[in-house]
Amino acid sequence: HGLVNTVDNVLTVVSKPLNPYVVWEMNPVKCPVNSYEFFVMTMLITLFLYVVVSFLTCKEMFNLDRMLHRGIYRTEEVSPPKKWGWRNIFSQLIGITPEYSKGDRFIAWGIFFYSFVLYFCIAFIGVIIWNAISPWSIQWWCNYYLIYSFIIPGCIAAITTFWFGIGGMIDMFRMFKTLRERSDNPLDDGRVEGNVSVADKEFFAEREKQARSNKNISPEK
Repeated sequence: HGLVNTVDNVLTVVSKPLNPYVVWEMNPVKCPVNSYEFFVMTMLITLFLYVVVSFLTCKEMFNLDRMLHRGIYRTEEVSPPKKWGWRNIFSQLIGITPEYSKGDRFIAWGIFFYSFVLYFCIAFIGVIIWNAISPWSIQWWCNYYLIYSFIIPGCIAAITTFWFGIGGMIDMFRMFKTLRERSDNPLDDGRVEGNVSVADKEFFAEREKQARSNKNISPEK
C-alpha cells in the first residue's frame, strides 16, 4: 500500500528509546516486530484494559472471601498454614502443603528444578555469566539451542506422556469410584444467584447471619 516509509518512521521513533535491544526498521519483505515483542505488547495492552475496565465498571466491592470459601464462608476444615522458616522456605514458595502425597511432592520439586534451577539459573543466568567472561562461538550457540530447545523438552515429553497416560487412567477410575460414593446435592447444578452458587447460598446466608450477630454483641455481654 506504499506505507513502508511511513511505518518505518513511526516504528523507528517508537523503538529508539529501547535501542539497541529493540530495533524496528521497516522494509518491504520482513515484519520488524518479532513474536516475543508482539507477546509483550499483548500482555501490557490486556493488563491495561483489564485494570481500566475493572475501575470503570466496579459498582460495589466484590466479596472475594465468599467466592474462595475463606473465613466465615469456609465449607470444610483446612489445615492451618505453616509458619515461614529457613527449613521450609522453598516448600512454601513452591506451594507444597500437608495435603501433598509423596508423589505430589516429587512432582512439585521436579517442576521447580526443571523450570527454576535448570532453565533460569543454569540455562539463562549461567549462560549470561559464561558469555560475559568468554563469549561463545556460533557452533556453541547451535549446540546450546539444540539441547535447550529440542533434546531436553523431548526427553521430558517422552517421560510425561507415559506418566500422565498411566496416571490419568488410574485417576479416572478413582474419580468414577468417588462419584458413585459421594452424597448428591440437588442444588449443586451450576446455577448462580447474586454472585453466589445456589448450592452455597443457604449455607453462606446462615454464616453471614451468625457473623453479624457476633459483631453486634459487645464484650460486656
